[in-house]
Amino acid sequence: MKSLQIMLLVLFCAAACLAQKSKPCSANLLNARVLGISLGMTKAAVSKSMGGIVWKTQADGTDLAIQTDFQDKTRFAGVRLINFHFFRNALYRIGVQYDESVDAGNLMAFADAVSKGWRMKEKWSDARLSSTIECRERTALVTSNRNLSLTDNIAAERIEKARK
Repeated sequence: MKSLQIMLLVLFCAAACLAQKSKPCSANLLNARVLGISLGMTKAAVSKSMGGIVWKTQADGTDLAIQTDFQDKTRFAGVRLINFHFFRNALYRIGVQYDESVDAGNLMAFADAVSKGWRMKEKWSDARLSSTIECRERTALVTSNRNLSLTDNIAAERIEKARK
């Protein structure tokens, strides 16, 4: 009986997670920009916007670029590094690590600031070290150590299929 209850609880939790992820994203989350960069941009467009980037093709066919030197100090104030992940010449994940000048000590305040910037109404998961918003097309993640990432879930699924 106890194992049946545990199994039902696990199934309920899995169904709740799938329901959350199968929800369509709001237009604001779909069109969210991180430092002027949006998912789906080509390597050339990102490079132009950033003042040039160098990427490296990974073994799985994806391309990775890490930017740590920023010409526009105003636009990138508080940014330590940005990583760009491309698949088939389209940006599918962007990650930003902010420096100590950005206060992320209160994770939910940091998440709320991101929501305000993106004009989103979705609710962040409530956790101690990281918080996410997941919907069908996107996953946004913030962490207490000043990281922000935005991922195109559909592209990430294609990459997983291509790896198999």
